[in-house]
Amino acid sequence: GFTPTQIAQAYGINSIMFGSVVGNGAGQTIAIVNAYDNPDLVSSTDPNFANSDLHKFDTQFGLSDPPSFTKVNQTGGTTYPEQSPPGTATTTSWAGEADLDVEWAHAIAPQANILLVEANTGSLLDLIGNPSTATGGAVDFARHAAGVSVVSMSFGVSEFNNGTIADSETSYDQYFTTPSGHSGLTFVAASGDSGQPGLYPAFSPNVVAVGDTSLTLNGNNYGSESGFIKSGGGVSQFEAKPSYQSGITLGSKRMIPDVSFDGDPNTSIPVYDSFDSQGPWIKLGGTSFSTPVWSALIAIADQGRATLSQGPLDGPSQTLPMLYGLSSSDFHDITTQNNGTQSLPVGYDLVTGRGTPIANKLVPNLAGFTTTVATGSISGTIFNDANGNGKQDSGEAGIFGWNVYNDTNNNGKLDIGELSTSTDSSGNYTFPGLAAGNYKIRELVPTGWKQTTPTNNFAWTITLSSGQNDTAKNFGAESISVVTSGASISGTVFNDANGNGIDDSGEAGLSDWTVYNDSNNNGKLDPGELSATTN
Repeated sequence: GFTPTQIAQAYGINSIMFGSVVGNGAGQTIAIVNAYDNPDLVSSTDPNFANSDLHKFDTQFGLSDPPSFTKVNQTGGTTYPEQSPPGTATTTSWAGEADLDVEWAHAIAPQANILLVEANTGSLLDLIGNPSTATGGAVDFARHAAGVSVVSMSFGVSEFNNGTIADSETSYDQYFTTPSGHSGLTFVAASGDSGQPGLYPAFSPNVVAVGDTSLTLNGNNYGSESGFIKSGGGVSQFEAKPSYQSGITLGSKRMIPDVSFDGDPNTSIPVYDSFDSQGPWIKLGGTSFSTPVWSALIAIADQGRATLSQGPLDGPSQTLPMLYGLSSSDFHDITTQNNGTQSLPVGYDLVTGRGTPIANKLVPNLAGFTTTVATGSISGTIFNDANGNGKQDSGEAGIFGWNVYNDTNNNGKLDIGELSTSTDSSGNYTFPGLAAGNYKIRELVPTGWKQTTPTNNFAWTITLSSGQNDTAKNFGAESISVVTSGASISGTVFNDANGNGIDDSGEAGLSDWTVYNDSNNNGKLDPGELSATTN
């Protein structure tokens, strides 16, 4: 599965900056709500923390432990509920869910504090609260806990409205608001993994609903993405259409998801789960993954707001309207695949919402920063190296119309989707607007020519920093004879006694010397290369 490093690189999470401050969630607390106890997740103050699933996950991927990890029950105490029922070969236990949520929220926002709130059962009365008696559950405790800025909920049920307060989903919406006197809170929930119509509490207009996609990498970089066929989404039966969705015409009531992230279990992500028998390393995915990731991204945005002396975002009044107000350039708009019943139009859709984040742009913008991502360039010249000495001498002209490309997968050929350009009339090329990262620039050498520079893997290997313009990445090419069918090449190997490069009178030929066609231009005779021996 994809590692934390690959996920961070693909979505630009490792490039989130607030001025000179690295975006990592510092100073924020993410509350994760789950059911039952996971005995293999213990608070970071516990003497056994070094044996916990979170610490072992961190060790595997070279992550530091969070500043603080705290586990409590649904009232904030340390008498934990009964242990989670075990998972099966096809289902994840609540303990495995907790591992996934905690480990990956931490991987995305490594300097954020994590609060795990364990509900007594998987009932909404315990997970959220009891609206008929105004008593609190795990979500209610989390939203009152000091310092919490995001509440992550990777659970859900089908929509319901049975006529009583306790049996009406809209009566639970009150729990997804910021309590009086508390700093801003954003609630994030999974839209589900069974296609339409999606789940509650994601349908609550007070909650950021997260769908999932199927991500393909190009090396460690973003390649392509499609809507995952089982991503939950649709139009609510009971929740009114919020004002932030007023411009969307796909439904007359609340629509989900709002946003999405990779979650295809066929590519999957690794989770350390020592509770279940199929562990300790298991592969998971779904909106159970995309939800804690988005929770972590919002926590990072709240970190950015703190640098501007602003409080954390409030979900209904700030986070959700802002997500719909951000430029489309902050998102990967997913327009392929579907979840079985809905096509994917350009813009908002009922499978992936607005799309997946270009995090280094979206998160600072969500935080209120006006950001300009510094871009750089790579440029150079392809020249006719007539004397084959590997440098552009006076009179050696540039070559027009040759292709230069970024060989992302280092296979020595220009593949579909790889960045490419052509030389101008002076033989010059430029790749403008490049983000910081690693590049391998090659030229396409036509038949009848051979490359003379660069000779190290016949490519320029460049690590470009933010805003850097790397110039003079030149390519030399020398015209060579092209032998047609039935033709021949002949000559003499001679003892050039005076070293003048000319076969002078009296300088004898040399027998039993090998001459070969260096087809790959590496300066040595390789198996399969044409060769002959002097007589």
